[in-house]
Amino acid sequence: MATSSAIPKSYTAVVIKQPGPDARISLEQRSVPCPGPGELLVCLSHSGVCHGDVSLVYDDWQELGFTIENSETPGHEGIGTVREERCPNQVHSGRQVNGSFQQYILIPASNSLHIPPGIKSEDAGPLLCAGVTMYRALKFSRLEPGEWVAITGGGGGLGHLGIQFAKAMSLRVIAIDTGSDKEALCRRFGADDFLDYATTKDLVDKVMSLTDGGANAVVAVAASKASYIQGAAMLAVGGCLTCIGLPHDNLDMPMTVAECIGKSCHIIGINAGSLADTEETLQFVAKHDIKVSTQVFQMNQAEEVFRKLAAGTIVGRAVLDLRTGLDV
Repeated sequence: MATSSAIPKSYTAVVIKQPGPDARISLEQRSVPCPGPGELLVCLSHSGVCHGDVSLVYDDWQELGFTIENSETPGHEGIGTVREERCPNQVHSGRQVNGSFQQYILIPASNSLHIPPGIKSEDAGPLLCAGVTMYRALKFSRLEPGEWVAITGGGGGLGHLGIQFAKAMSLRVIAIDTGSDKEALCRRFGADDFLDYATTKDLVDKVMSLTDGGANAVVAVAASKASYIQGAAMLAVGGCLTCIGLPHDNLDMPMTVAECIGKSCHIIGINAGSLADTEETLQFVAKHDIKVSTQVFQMNQAEEVFRKLAAGTIVGRAVLDLRTGLDV
């Protein structure tokens, strides 16, 4: 374990000014904090960037009551190494932990999480949110080997992981997204079919035809209204609509009680998971050699990352390298 003398006095953090459509993203210097009892000081190297971070930065979820404070640092997919601890009887040296868009952070020791050997830091961050979310979505969709799952947003940060998880579970996958780059990514990771929602004439009919009666589960990763309306319509009898993408407004469920009963379907919501869920996901990733497709950016490119995510042009998962681009 590094000693306190090796720890700098200050570090760089991504800071959000005036959250909203015209939010300003900048870097600032902060003083490195000292851990208290039961806390760990973690030096972060990478952090995945979630679309939820983007929604908070641009205040897209204000109507839902989810906001970020002025001058706050977002992020929840950080990976780093413990540099100092104040927790007797525990050894955390070398562990990697969940964090955010800054170089140093204090966390409760009980929140530390071991990353299996062989998973790179830039890949591990996205697994702590996107990975565990998609793993649980498929796990709780109650699918059997050989059944069909349709994944909206298949070429994004969650979707491309979901394709691989599904194939490792012996499922058949329809990936739904738009653009040749995302189609190539989905097919590379094993999607049985890819449907471009921008060019496919009747998406629901196409899914019903490919699956001979409907998908046994639809995982709605995309947060659009169409993702939910079409997702509900393309379910097979007894199917599951698994809700992940959070629309900007209070979208009503696109299915009446009569329709739900008529299809004998069930609807579930997935919101990441516990430490135990995350450990299970990481072990599954290591066992099945799941790959994380990342685009890595420097800290001073944070605003560019947010804009690209908002526009839907990131293929795979965006990651910030917290060791580079430190000019304030």
